Amino acid sequence: MVPGQTVPNMVVVPVGVNGQVSLFNFNGSVDVIVDVLGWFPAGGAYTGLTPARLMDTRPADAAPIGAVRQALVQRPRMVQTAGIDRVAVWVCDVPADSVAPEYGFGRVASADPAAVAAWANENVSPWFATASNARYVPVFVAAGRFTLGRTDGGQDCMEQAISRTGAPFTNVLATDTGTYGGGLGGPGLLSPVDSRNIDVMRTPPSVSRRGVWVGGGSTSDLLAPTVVVHEIGHSVHWPHVYVGPGTAYDTLTDVMSWHPDDGWCERGLGGGSLRRWPCVAQNTMAFNRFAAGWIDDAQVAVQRSGAATYTLTAPADDGLQMVALPDAGDGRAILTLEARPKVGPDRFNGAEGVAAYIVDQRPSGCPDAAVFGGVCVSSRRRQAPAIGGPRTYDHVLAVGSTTVIHGVTVTVTAKVGTSYTVQVSGTFAAPAQLPYAGDGG
Repeated sequence: MVPGQTVPNMVVVPVGVNGQVSLFNFNGSVDVIVDVLGWFPAGGAYTGLTPARLMDTRPADAAPIGAVRQALVQRPRMVQTAGIDRVAVWVCDVPADSVAPEYGFGRVASADPAAVAAWANENVSPWFATASNARYVPVFVAAGRFTLGRTDGGQDCMEQAISRTGAPFTNVLATDTGTYGGGLGGPGLLSPVDSRNIDVMRTPPSVSRRGVWVGGGSTSDLLAPTVVVHEIGHSVHWPHVYVGPGTAYDTLTDVMSWHPDDGWCERGLGGGSLRRWPCVAQNTMAFNRFAAGWIDDAQVAVQRSGAATYTLTAPADDGLQMVALPDAGDGRAILTLEARPKVGPDRFNGAEGVAAYIVDQRPSGCPDAAVFGGVCVSSRRRQAPAIGGPRTYDHVLAVGSTTVIHGVTVTVTAKVGTSYTVQVSGTFAAPAQLPYAGDGG
């Protein structure tokens, strides 16, 4: 193939999320003409295609900064993330004499950048495409591998991969040949001045310092998309969701915390023994998706006092996604309500209903709040179940229940399909500053 040459190809592919097929050009620019001949529905016969618009080459955009977003999300422009996120996949080879604590668990049989990228495109990208209604899609591409030093750990693996990654990439997934399955990640450099914040979706990681690291135990051994989704979540400004204060991993209904007790994968090891690990990434709370720009203002109802009835639809549906009740004295603290039926990513949750959370963007106890105008932003934001203890479903309100949460009475009156009808009355009075458990991974 030479520049300017027209090259025809025919391919038969399974469709992805929402019946879509993604065409991605890794390097340079290219003109693409797509002729779709037809399709084979599951269990059905071939169907030919009559003329129709098939391609949408417009870039995905985050929802605009409307009045509702401006009122609820502190520094909203900073945390919006939309478009194609080109993620460079690096593998760090761990030396046999490594003394880093995370590499004391052994080594995976193999870890190949191309295999990791292919697995992530199949198991991680669809999660984000669904959660964002295709407004944000990470595309993983093998970038290479390098060897760590004897004292280098996971942070070093990530930082060295970031330094090696230029355009056209905008994010990094660094993994390794160790069997440890944890990770860490972040959105990169943040400026206290909005006009100085770079567009991380158009800036290489070597400049933005944006990226994640996930141990090889989750990418080449037990294959846990839950961990990769969690860490990519940090790279789009999502904080942990937890009761705390001792740990940031104690909430069962959010991929940015812990995981349900059911829905685990398992593998036999011989001799009757099994290895089990969580392999289905559940949803994240609506406020995270709203802050990222994946939910429109029209899909959020703001209630400051009085009484109203709402119908909340399942995550990523087209209807109402969130009811937000700001604190009467300080709107940086918000009670949120959202529908969480046991379907799709949430099918293994131990309860279903209307989930109640508190979003706390107040400065007390929040690192760097003074730098960012007296608010908690990005992955520093505190988010927690509105009621109940750690690793419970007390904050998921069932049909027929009436619950009073910090001055707000919530009655879940009905469920139709995957939507819930809820009656809400009162004025939210936020509790004292929620505990901060540190950044973690």
